[in-house]
Amino acid sequence: MDLLDDDTTFANSDTATATSPTAGMSLDSIDLMSQGSFASRADAPPPQSTLQQISEEVNDPAAAAANVNGVGTIYQVEFDVNHVGRNKPASKRMATWKYGIHPAQEHEATLVWSTHSGKYTISVDGNDVFANVAKGSVLDYKWKWNHRAGCIAGDDSDEEEGVAMRIVACRKPPTRSSKDFRCYEFVIQGKIFRELPVNDGGVMGGSGFENEEQFYDGKLMSILDIVEPGWRSTGFT
Repeated sequence: MDLLDDDTTFANSDTATATSPTAGMSLDSIDLMSQGSFASRADAPPPQSTLQQISEEVNDPAAAAANVNGVGTIYQVEFDVNHVGRNKPASKRMATWKYGIHPAQEHEATLVWSTHSGKYTISVDGNDVFANVAKGSVLDYKWKWNHRAGCIAGDDSDEEEGVAMRIVACRKPPTRSSKDFRCYEFVIQGKIFRELPVNDGGVMGGSGFENEEQFYDGKLMSILDIVEPGWRSTGFT
C-alpha cells in the first residue's frame, strides 16, 4: 500500500472523516494570511473559568494526570522541529514529540511534512499512522494508538489499549498572531503536550507552562485557535 498515494485527499479520506473533528469542513479554505477571518475569535477574551482551570492544572500535576487516567500518568519529555529537506532543508520539516507513560515507557510521535509537495506522514515509535497530501496550509489528524501492539486502535478500544492522539499543524504563522505562535500542536488523551507534567527522576512536577492568556491581547497563540477556536473554554472531544 502506498501511503503517499496522491489520489487520496485529506478532506475525503475515510479515516480522516471518521476521526477528524473538522470532517465536513475544508481545511483548504483556511486563509492564514487573512486579516479578518479569525479576528473575532482572537479578540474575544477567554472566560475567567478557563483561566482558573488552566492555572489549577498547571500548579497541580495530579490534576493534569487525572485527565489521562486509565493509561498511567502521561508526561512530556521533549519537543523539537527540524528542517530535513535533502537539497533545501527548509522545504521539509520534522516535528517530534517525545512523551512517557509512567512508570517506564517512553514514546515518540512524529510529523514529517514537505512544504513543497504537501506530502506528510505521521508515525508513532517509527510505526506508520497516516500519510496524505495536504492541499492547503493546515493539517489536522486524530487517531487512537495501541502502544503495546504498535498499531492504530479501534474506536471501541478501552483507554488502556487506545490512547487518543491528535496532531494539528500549519506551514507558517497567520496574520495577527503572537510572536510565539505555535504552528505544531500534539494533543494526547485530551491534554496539550506542553501542559503535561514533567518526569523529574520519577517524581511528577509541573510543566512550567505559563498561563498564556495573560499575553493573549487579541492575538492568535496557536493553530488550535484557528482550527478549534472554542478549545480554551470547552476542551477537546
